[in-house]
Amino acid sequence: MLDLTLLDILEISKSSFKLDKKYYNNKISKFSIHVDNLSTNDLYFHWRVGEESLLFIDKALRKGAFVITSEEKYKKIELDGSKIIYVPSVKKILLKLAQYKRSVFDGEVVAITGSVGKSSIKNMLSMILSMNAHVIYTVGNENAWLGIYCALCNINQKTKYVVLETGASGLGTLSTPIKVVSPTISVLLDINFSHQGKYPTIEDLIFEKASIIGALRLKGKLIISYNTLNMLRNILNKNMCQFKG
Repeated sequence: MLDLTLLDILEISKSSFKLDKKYYNNKISKFSIHVDNLSTNDLYFHWRVGEESLLFIDKALRKGAFVITSEEKYKKIELDGSKIIYVPSVKKILLKLAQYKRSVFDGEVVAITGSVGKSSIKNMLSMILSMNAHVIYTVGNENAWLGIYCALCNINQKTKYVVLETGASGLGTLSTPIKVVSPTISVLLDINFSHQGKYPTIEDLIFEKASIIGALRLKGKLIISYNTLNMLRNILNKNMCQFKG
């Protein structure tokens, strides 16, 4: 089941949120982390924090969307017909829904990572596939867990392909969400050392990016750049020599 009602979401997430039961059978049209493109029966994940972020909730409600939030200001709202759903953690419910959608989807899931070219490859591939099929893809450069999970949530009955740009900005930032993605095709582009950033060593950066390989589904396909393949070989050979020594 890929097209979900609010009751389905309640059961999948094992949540006990407050919401008027008259909305339970409303089918969600779209899941979003942005308010600008919302419409009636969409579901907005309010992930921002702070007083100013409350304006996003108000804007989403004016557009007829439902809102999932952990914002304390809305915690005490009673069953008054409001479309605000309070949960302890927006991230956890987003994760559970993404895991569910991925578990029941049997189409192709392409995950793309590397230091350069991710967005270009994602955009070109999505455009080509969209000519003959329904494609879900990450929006813009939203390649962290938030954008990845939201894209997975938008898989529906018509979807044939999912194309995800997956980024890494520190230890665990790719290796954790890529397990949820469980790609059938992994694309590992060139890795640029200037992106070492928050990684203790170059090896840590390369292995974080390479987690896209280990996450492949059984009989999945790997497309890897020649330069990155050589980097991995050199690191593995170096580690083997140290082990033997």
